[in-house]
Amino acid sequence: MIQFKHRFQLIIFVKNRQEDLFKGLKELYEFEVNEDVPRGYIIGTINNQSKSDFKFAFKETVHNEYFDIEKSTGRITTKVEMDYEKINNIYLTIIASNIKNSRAVRIIIVHVIIVDVNDNYPTFMENTTWLVVRENSQMGTYIGRIKAVDLDSGIYGEVRYSLGEDAPDAVIIDKHSGIITLAGNFDREEKNFYRFGVRATDGGGLSSMIKVYLFIADENDNPPVLEMEYNLSVKEDVPVGNIIQIIKVSDLDTDNDFNFHISMQGNERNQFGIHNDGKLFVKSPLDREQCARHLLHVFVADQKPPNLVRTASVIVTIDVLDVNDNLPVFISPQPMLVEEEAPIGSIVGTINATDADKDDTPHIHYRIVPNSHPEGIFIIDPLLGQIQVNGRIDYEMKKEYSLLVEVYDGDNHIPSLTNLTIKVLDKDDVEPEMYNIYNASVAENAIIGEVVTRINLKNAEKVGSSTRLFEIDDGDPLHYFAISPRTGIITVNRELDAELVSAFNLTVSIRSFFDSKKRSTIVKINVINVNDKTPTFIDGDHMTILVSENISGPYPIKLGAATAIDDDPGFNGTISYAIIHGNTTLFSIEPNNGEIFVHEILDREVQDIHQVIIRATDLGIPRLSSTILVSVIVQDINDNDPQFELPYYKASILENSPINVSIIQVRATDRDANENGQIKYMILNEEKIPFRIDAFSGNIYSTESLDREKVSTWQVEVIAADNGKFVQRSSIVIVTIEILDENDNPPLIHNDVFDLYISENAKTGQNIKYHKSIGDIIHAIMASDADSNDILEYHLTGMDSESFRIDKYGFIQVVENLINKSYLLSFKITDAVGNNATIDLNFYTTTAAKFPQFKNLSVLSYEVKEGEEKLIATLKAFSLNTSSSGIIYEIVGGDSAKDFILNRQTGELFSTKKTDYERKSAYVLLIAAIDQHFHPYISYLKLRINISDINDNAPVFDKILYECEIGENVDPDTKFCKISATDKDASTNGLLKYSIDEKEAKKYFWINEQSGEIFTRISLDADLKAVHRFTVSAVDQGSPQLSQTAIVNVHILDENDNSPKFSRLFNAEITENSPRGTFVTQVTSVDADVFSNISYALEGDDSMSFAINPKSGIVKTVTEIDREFKSEYSLKVRATDGIWQVLRSLTVKVLDLNDNAPLFSNSQYVFNVPILTIIGEDIGQIKATDADSGLNGKIRYTLRCPNDYFVINALNGTIRLLKEFHFDANTTFRCEAKAIDHGIPQFESKVNLWIILTEVDDGRRSCPSVISVTFPLPINSQSGDIIANLMHLGFDQKTKFAVDDPRFAIKEYSLIAVSNKFDTKKISLLISATSRENPMIFCNFTATLELTEDNMNSPKFTKEKYIFNVTENSPLFSEIGSVLARDDDKGINGRISYHIRNITSFPFNIHSNNGSIYVNGPIDYEEDHEFKLLIEAIDGGFINKNSSVEVSILVSENAAIGTEIGRVTATDIDSHPYNSTVYIIISEKDNSLPFSINENSGIISVTSQLDYEFISYYHFHIAVKIFNLTGSNISVDIFVESVNEFEPKFLRKVETFKDAWESIAMGVASLAISTVSIFPGILAVCTRTIVGKVTALDFDDGRHGQIFYAIIANKFIEMDDYFSEILVKRNLLGDLLEEVELEIAAFGGKINRFSNIQPDICQILIKFTETPPIPLMEPNYLLQMSEDAQPGTRIDFLSFSLPHGSKAEIVESERQTDQVYCMNVDSSLRLCGPIDRERLAKHFLTVHLLEGDVVRSRTKITILIQDVNDCAPTINPSSAVGFIRENSPSHFPIMKLNPVDNDFPLTQKLFTYKIKSDEMNKIFSIGEYSGILSSLRTFDREKRSLYQIPIEITDKGRPPRSSLQYVRVHIDDVEDNTPSMQPRNIIIESSENSLLGNVATTLPVNADEVTKYTCKAINASFSDFVVSFCLLFSIGHFFA
Repeated sequence: MIQFKHRFQLIIFVKNRQEDLFKGLKELYEFEVNEDVPRGYIIGTINNQSKSDFKFAFKETVHNEYFDIEKSTGRITTKVEMDYEKINNIYLTIIASNIKNSRAVRIIIVHVIIVDVNDNYPTFMENTTWLVVRENSQMGTYIGRIKAVDLDSGIYGEVRYSLGEDAPDAVIIDKHSGIITLAGNFDREEKNFYRFGVRATDGGGLSSMIKVYLFIADENDNPPVLEMEYNLSVKEDVPVGNIIQIIKVSDLDTDNDFNFHISMQGNERNQFGIHNDGKLFVKSPLDREQCARHLLHVFVADQKPPNLVRTASVIVTIDVLDVNDNLPVFISPQPMLVEEEAPIGSIVGTINATDADKDDTPHIHYRIVPNSHPEGIFIIDPLLGQIQVNGRIDYEMKKEYSLLVEVYDGDNHIPSLTNLTIKVLDKDDVEPEMYNIYNASVAENAIIGEVVTRINLKNAEKVGSSTRLFEIDDGDPLHYFAISPRTGIITVNRELDAELVSAFNLTVSIRSFFDSKKRSTIVKINVINVNDKTPTFIDGDHMTILVSENISGPYPIKLGAATAIDDDPGFNGTISYAIIHGNTTLFSIEPNNGEIFVHEILDREVQDIHQVIIRATDLGIPRLSSTILVSVIVQDINDNDPQFELPYYKASILENSPINVSIIQVRATDRDANENGQIKYMILNEEKIPFRIDAFSGNIYSTESLDREKVSTWQVEVIAADNGKFVQRSSIVIVTIEILDENDNPPLIHNDVFDLYISENAKTGQNIKYHKSIGDIIHAIMASDADSNDILEYHLTGMDSESFRIDKYGFIQVVENLINKSYLLSFKITDAVGNNATIDLNFYTTTAAKFPQFKNLSVLSYEVKEGEEKLIATLKAFSLNTSSSGIIYEIVGGDSAKDFILNRQTGELFSTKKTDYERKSAYVLLIAAIDQHFHPYISYLKLRINISDINDNAPVFDKILYECEIGENVDPDTKFCKISATDKDASTNGLLKYSIDEKEAKKYFWINEQSGEIFTRISLDADLKAVHRFTVSAVDQGSPQLSQTAIVNVHILDENDNSPKFSRLFNAEITENSPRGTFVTQVTSVDADVFSNISYALEGDDSMSFAINPKSGIVKTVTEIDREFKSEYSLKVRATDGIWQVLRSLTVKVLDLNDNAPLFSNSQYVFNVPILTIIGEDIGQIKATDADSGLNGKIRYTLRCPNDYFVINALNGTIRLLKEFHFDANTTFRCEAKAIDHGIPQFESKVNLWIILTEVDDGRRSCPSVISVTFPLPINSQSGDIIANLMHLGFDQKTKFAVDDPRFAIKEYSLIAVSNKFDTKKISLLISATSRENPMIFCNFTATLELTEDNMNSPKFTKEKYIFNVTENSPLFSEIGSVLARDDDKGINGRISYHIRNITSFPFNIHSNNGSIYVNGPIDYEEDHEFKLLIEAIDGGFINKNSSVEVSILVSENAAIGTEIGRVTATDIDSHPYNSTVYIIISEKDNSLPFSINENSGIISVTSQLDYEFISYYHFHIAVKIFNLTGSNISVDIFVESVNEFEPKFLRKVETFKDAWESIAMGVASLAISTVSIFPGILAVCTRTIVGKVTALDFDDGRHGQIFYAIIANKFIEMDDYFSEILVKRNLLGDLLEEVELEIAAFGGKINRFSNIQPDICQILIKFTETPPIPLMEPNYLLQMSEDAQPGTRIDFLSFSLPHGSKAEIVESERQTDQVYCMNVDSSLRLCGPIDRERLAKHFLTVHLLEGDVVRSRTKITILIQDVNDCAPTINPSSAVGFIRENSPSHFPIMKLNPVDNDFPLTQKLFTYKIKSDEMNKIFSIGEYSGILSSLRTFDREKRSLYQIPIEITDKGRPPRSSLQYVRVHIDDVEDNTPSMQPRNIIIESSENSLLGNVATTLPVNADEVTKYTCKAINASFSDFVVSFCLLFSIGHFFA
């Protein structure tokens, strides 16, 4: 049994019964004392008697800290200063004892009351506070509250608030509450930052001050500002995508989200686009011949709706410069006539060609192709195109010549060809005779070629048709008519226009041959007007409208107008407009004027281009129309960040390597183009680390020799920033650089005591050489080496070394008995490469009793976790000879790295955080107990400490990026790649498992988690995705688990295995009554295979009405389309590439024409109106409907009455009283109303209205929102059952009802069944509602009763809880999600309606029919970021049932995981199961997309966190799979919007500088300025002088990364936001202090008081010094320089000299790759390189003026290069070629030279020409000024076929420049040589027994190249050969 004992002390007080012992003492005393009394203050006295028999003492010691008590008198005094706020009531228990009777005691209670004094100041929660108020806020707006507390009580603790003197006048503070409100107006653009004090004062007059920063938040109250206009010139062959101008915009507001767009007007063909950074670019190819000048209307908006949007616009004029990109085009030549025997040189006619290129037509050259006219009868003037006779013409020999004529321009030698027919006229001598006048008429729409009349001759039978020649000589200058020269038939030659010319009087002549006399007659032709002018769009067949997305309403908004003209008069020229193809819900057109409207907000992220086809139709008979394709382009902005190739980088370098060694190269890419895509690299805080980076290549170099012992690893933050001008975007990557060790440090010995006492009785072992035991440890050598993993070796030498040994730990041990009094030992410590250190120690022996002894420890080996701070053991030693200083403890061996701590006094041994298992897993520590005598005595204890591993090392991959390859279509489970990682940790902490991170990647690949081998999961398709990029992880098995990631790129090798794929879903629209051949749409498809030949065909029942071009895919109508017959056609388009074929649906919707008039609901209307009706009250409504759709069916109403008492609402037909009646009752008004539709032509209907005045209210009133209603009717209803309560429909209590069906009755507002005979499933009732007070007030409505069985089931929601995400500021009515409930009942019992309980408290509503939840009010994340709704689903049963579900709606600034962001839908007209589709995402780059798609519904959701700074744009495709076959796909673009996640931070917060020049050297915020003494003691500084620069960083990108600065109001200094520079605000003349203190705030674009975001503050001290002033440069300078200026030329641009220590410096040179300008010492410019105006005509420089290193002002310098004549004329080699036909007459023109000169146009076309060859001067001549080269003789090609002519061309510049150019002239062949008809022997050899086919040619020998022969056999020896086309053929069999 265990016994427990406890000891108590019991005090028993015995009270003396005689009260006299304590006479004069009370049991309770109460004293008061002020809290501020000093120590020793007497509070009170218990015993006031002069002689005391008492002793007093405190019973308890709890209050002894506050008071003392005098034992004899009981006087209580203060022991400390009292503090009311700590304790204010104290009860003291005092024991009073009687001296005479020590056992007699009395308990006395003393109540001490501490009285408060005002000794506490009001205290604020913080030293400073931030307040925000928006500019333009209303007076009284709450700004913030200041709160202070005062610990004093009563009035002393009451605080009053007041504003400091520096507070702005526009704020006031409530003195009681501290609430600050607005009392005036703030304008942020005038002043945006205030600092003032608020004083808190208590009732005793003590006060404190708090510093208040008031920030004025921005409102969008300033419009953006653009330059006035831009005038640009671009070549028409400029590549698409080229940036041609940056439109600069500024805005005084801070929070700007600029959106640019180009108006459709001027950019109708959508040839130009603009990014949201203002970069204007070429969007589609330009064509000067189509449009030489573009006037673009560029608009910019500073925000997006629903924010307040302000806009500005500018006109950009673009002149398109010509390039030679068009071939000459022939003007179709008519057949020419030539009379036989026409003399040589006669001009037969002229052939003409034009060149659309500017100025190219005069350089056109003509040539007859030699092979087409070998006879050479005709030649052509190469310059004029005149056909001339150059040989004898014989009608009997040849009646017609067909020539091939080519034409080419001067630079482009690719010819255009045309056929020319020249007919030969036979001579005749019979003169034809005509009548005097002929009359004819023709319709103006007659087609070209239509016969008008015929000229019949009186003697037609005598004049042969072959010799007559009719001509129109006069009356038709524009050649509207043509006459057949042989028959005299007059035909229409070009389109007629009765509006221009309605009658012609033609003079027609006839002659029998050219030289005969003409005979003439008059032909009168009347042109009959018809509707033949098709409306023509002024913009051609295509126009482009540029419109910004998210334009603020109200809608519809006009976008532009598609204007067409029709020259026909009257109805024939009246035009109506309609959209026949495109989204007519989104767009509409005003039918009368063609104005195009948009009806909804456009979202570029949803669709960036919309196309509609607009038809303009006139009202003539027949109706004519034309169409135009209108492209509406939705604009966007630049928003891509540079992206590094790897998520992190690792590199290493050996320490002590030379500087500028390349360590690693980082690479980043930027999807933006041009400057925005040009990346520069920089290192963050580069000045603080020994590395630099090449800004362009990304190579990182060392800048100094590295020492691993100082820093072993560097974390370098590399920034990749693009070159955007306005907003630079950047990304950061971490580069870890490990410094590899080099053994460059010798061992270091830490021992500092060299004379030591050791015990003479030390346990001895024997020498280790003899394998004897080892003795005691007497000392240790503590040594270390700074190099890593360097193992030290200890060596013992010296004469006494045989008695000792030293082990690997440096511990010195005794191995022999110590017999000597002293020993001298030498030690040498060496490292791995031989570096060493030595030490000599003297040991003296003494008695063992003098040494301390360790107390026995039960354990000498311990274990601790690495990095653990832990008490390991407490070591105790004792000594019989302890010194006065005692024993201390030290670690003297085994811990050179100081990984353990030993308390010198207590002997407590601790481990530290420095222990690292991977560095050292076990320690042998030598602990010394030191008795601190003058010569200390030391004993040693050896402990072993084992370090256990923790999981503190993450795995490390051997590569960051793995590149792997595998062929497509390989079998699943094919191994193709292996990854590997290592982990320094031990056991399970270092055991690794591998995994693939992305869910999407796991669909395609799997990984062996132990080996890291990667396998395919499915067969891969390179055409769907050529590269898969995913992340792999290596995870250890420690706790907690650590991991590392790497990137794997899998390249799929392609095979040819694809079918065609349609590019999109096809839907088209066409207007009814369109003629046959009308364009419907164009289908397109793609085939991923390299070689594909896709053809198209139509299928389906509706395909008979349409036809498709099998190659182009253009679909047209082949029958007339009638909407009333069929409003929609469903077709199937088949695309096949010969092997594969695919089908796609094409739906053609037929658009309506206005062919129906409105129809009124009544034939007439009667309205009874009380005489006392109020003005403006409705008296009735008329209603009409129109069967047409769209605007054709939109109706407006008009009303015509004999007076003006009534007015009609044109939109809804409601008629209202306009003014008060002054008639008697029963007065009747007859009015006529019209219903007019909006179609063209307009149709209307009329109806009569009778309005009767009554004494009482006799008019009908509408039912309360009731048109029809449905009620359930139980199938087993009995007579008397209540069916419905009609009052629930919204009627008032004064209504009575009636029903028209005898099976039902009305009782007490309820519908009651009185019969149970229901023979149909639905019953329709007409119910009348009548006012009980006025029976004349009634209305009718329809109630449908639907028979239903018992309602068995309640609605059930598909989920137990719904969670949706919505972004703040979502637009109204935007859908955020849907709930769904199901009810297994049928009919009305299963119809579900949805409702939100307590809907008034939420900014949401729900569509009752489908459960779709939408935004119905403003959503503000700062006010509420989560809503919980209770959605109720109610079925339609007679006894309805319901269920409810909770819906949580989370408001987030970023799209949360699971957010639904869109939906795609694919349709397949096949039936089940062949229409089952599965959706998949296909990414072209990698599989790490943060999105997924529901494979069944097509809903796209967010699957991982989106980060705008990491990726802001995603592009992928969504494909449809049917039975594992991938069908069509659609492209998806997702743009991540920027969110303000980071706030700007200054690099340095406080800067204080002693003088100006020190401040320059100290860093970021160092500011200094020099002033000059104008008068004694007066300093002066110029306005806008730059004082200095501050720098803040914001890690956001996009507009949220823009930093703005605000400066505390100061009369001397202001801030430049753009350059973040501090400027002098005004000229300082005498009022400048020596110092100026500033506070500058850095903030993002948008701050409000709910954001909890405070701008960052930088405090600045500016000191002014008396040094010479720095003049200011002008903002801009315009200079000129001649292009022949030599290097060294000086350019002065400053009008002043700079003081000492100042200089100008060129910091930027735009558009100039090589800097050709330098800055002289005196700050003038110097030309230091060659310049060439022809290469660059304008140079732009940015120059800074510096004082020391501080920029004081800057300027932009434009240098115009003046032209000099330094370019000689040249000729394009392709144009230096001419042709002339042999036998052409001398002096015949050959060609005209067209030289070019790159100098200014003054010398462009002024040249002289000279042949520089005496030989060629005899053969050719050239016009000195014309450049026309001509022949001086006839040529014979067979003698010479090519001439090369040297020609000197000289310009007219000063000085003139010349060049020698060579022109080649080819002689074209003519068949002018007789062939040689010598007999030819043909020997036939064949190895075969028979020979069939072509044997040989039979052409004669001829020197000509162009010949025409006819061959025939005249004396063949046998009939086995024939001759055909001059080829000899064998047709028989013969044998050798």
